[in-house]
Amino acid sequence: RPGITMNFATSDMMEADFKVGKYLEIGLVVPDSEGELIGTTLEAVAHVKARGAIPILQVSYERAAAVRACKMVKPPPRIVFISEHLPPSSKVKTLNTAFDAIIHQSEMSSLFHELAAVIGKYYPSRV
Repeated sequence: RPGITMNFATSDMMEADFKVGKYLEIGLVVPDSEGELIGTTLEAVAHVKARGAIPILQVSYERAAAVRACKMVKPPPRIVFISEHLPPSSKVKTLNTAFDAIIHQSEMSSLFHELAAVIGKYYPSRV
């Protein structure tokens, strides 16, 4: 919903704002392309947190690294990898160090239960 759940800006504007610290993360809408950017502003995160809610973002693996590296969000964000397919065994060690939790689930109701358990682990008063 433009202006409510998303706002539109040029790639140049987003990149400039990212450099001055207005974005938590930005990345390509379609990885490995030269297309449109998508991102999350720190202002949007602060707005959600001010309402007493927990911001939940859907980001790529690469953008998750930017979220993890951001020092401007307190408390630090928790990063959860969710996939319906098991990652290759060569990537499991990397995933275990990059993410606070890994959820592998193809059934939606089970996924929600696992995600609620992870949220409850880090935010016990919220679940």
